[in-house]
Amino acid sequence: MSLRFFTRKKLFPGVTLNMSKSGPSLSFGPRGLKHTIGARGSRSTVGLPGSGLHYSVQHGKGGRKNVEQSSSVSPAHDALPPESYQIDPATASAERDRDFL
Repeated sequence: MSLRFFTRKKLFPGVTLNMSKSGPSLSFGPRGLKHTIGARGSRSTVGLPGSGLHYSVQHGKGGRKNVEQSSSVSPAHDALPPESYQIDPATASAERDRDFL
């Protein structure tokens, strides 16, 4: 079991200060439509109050991932198929493609 800590204080109508183990954040907006700014970037959330349904989009830093480290493999390398899938020019022809389709 892990220890969790979270508290929320209303500063003004539509503005709340959120305190948690990972740090403070500020939320702006009415019920059902929030924009939150914190240490992990910003997040926009839309939901139906009282239903538990919501949709959230992360902006900025994107959580705990470091973008520079996760993109160490070049995209051009991933775009090429393996050698076994390379087209052999000797056997490729437009007629075979038409027959196949």
